[in-house]
Amino acid sequence: MPMIKDSIAKLQLWIQFVAIPGLKDIVSSNAMINITLSIIAAFIFWLFFSYYPENQRTKSVRPKVESEIYDIYQDMFFLFDSIMSDNSPCPPYYQSDISGGKLTKHDIHLGLQNKVANNSFLFDKEISDNLVVFGDEFHQKSESIKKHITNLFQFNGYLKPDEILLLNAIQRELGTYDLAKMIGKSSINGIEYRSANPSLAFMDENISHLYDLFLKLQPVINSMDYCNRDIFLSRVQIYFYSERYSEFSKEVSKHEAEFKSDSELLNNYKMWIKYNLDSKSALPIIKKYIKQKPDIIGNRDFIKSVNKKGELSSILNDNYTKDELSKFNHIIKQEEEYKERFISKAEALDAYYKNNH
Repeated sequence: MPMIKDSIAKLQLWIQFVAIPGLKDIVSSNAMINITLSIIAAFIFWLFFSYYPENQRTKSVRPKVESEIYDIYQDMFFLFDSIMSDNSPCPPYYQSDISGGKLTKHDIHLGLQNKVANNSFLFDKEISDNLVVFGDEFHQKSESIKKHITNLFQFNGYLKPDEILLLNAIQRELGTYDLAKMIGKSSINGIEYRSANPSLAFMDENISHLYDLFLKLQPVINSMDYCNRDIFLSRVQIYFYSERYSEFSKEVSKHEAEFKSDSELLNNYKMWIKYNLDSKSALPIIKKYIKQKPDIIGNRDFIKSVNKKGELSSILNDNYTKDELSKFNHIIKQEEEYKERFISKAEALDAYYKNNH
């Protein structure tokens, strides 16, 4: 208290010095002194017994909250990846579109053409071999996401208002359909009734809304204070595949020293960006990199993208064996064929359903 009284005495002297009319009498009064002391005491009490402890709890709890939010982001990412895939082992040919915000409702509509809720929808032998029972996987991923959301709501004091609204919206969208209860065919009085279209294409609106919410979750991921390697790489891919190159550069500059094991991947992204912005100045740098003989298969997306016009053909021939280049070209061609086949199958199924409606 002596320090507070000393501060008030100095305030009184200052008021006398500046000679503000009437203010001297107010501050000199005991009532005003008592009010001022009460306000200062209340502020100190709030500072040490509320603000600082709560701030420390937030610093302790918030990273756990952000880690769980990222788990939701990952579960949603792999849900869309599963929707945009076949039932056979295949490359993740839509992952860059998913991260970059480029997945369209038409893409999702095609992705759902070969998905059915459960085995009761495999009644048409003409197409059953091309269909994937997706209900269980959708349920498992949905339940995982909803469990994370339930966990987070136990710490809603550490969630931001926009995060709470977003998580609520995701939870509602996931609860739109119960695929386990759907029936593909049934018999009534000896008459068999079957679904005209067994696929989950009717969910395209629902999944599109869910994807919009996924994209709204990305800024939350990008702005989190907590960052590990997975979160860092997700941010890098979000910025790279959405062509937000200045934000990419800031993110990489901020964290690349922490994740040195990913330096080659990050350098590839940097060269890729430089090539997209100014191919002429980037080519000498890329050719110098090729001379170091990086793993041609592991870096195939980058090399394929830069070599669209055959600008690297000569230096590739000089630095890799015929067998290495043959394997590289075979994998590239195979992946392109996978995607083309996936799209053509989906379009054929869509046409089949319409013709048999």
